[in-house]
Amino acid sequence: CAARCIASAARFDSPRQQPAGSGWNPTRTCRVGGGLSSNGVGEARQSPFAVQRRHKSIVPFPLAQTGEGIAECEVVRWFIKEGDTVEKFQPICEVQSDKANIEITSRHEGVIKTVCFKPGDIAEVGKTLVEI
Repeated sequence: CAARCIASAARFDSPRQQPAGSGWNPTRTCRVGGGLSSNGVGEARQSPFAVQRRHKSIVPFPLAQTGEGIAECEVVRWFIKEGDTVEKFQPICEVQSDKANIEITSRHEGVIKTVCFKPGDIAEVGKTLVEI
């Protein structure tokens, strides 16, 4: 049922964009699937948007522009490893350009799935540093 709820709500960016009379209500049971589980026992369902938040996707975290005219940086060291949980604004690595050493902080929270560079590797601006 959750998959059908998500599919029916996928064309809307937020609950406010749901058309009037669509029956969407974050506190009611799922109307698409009839509110019943596969074994026939009724169970309360969350809104499709709550389900989407629970199943987060992998987000690539690219190396941002660190200064004017800088096209690449050397990865000096990592403060995290694969499997670690990170919070927003937590330092994840230190990079070095020809002008300065810069500490890169996370813009996202989640679990580190992949670290794409090793210390000493050269990372180009826009290339993925980690997947969260």
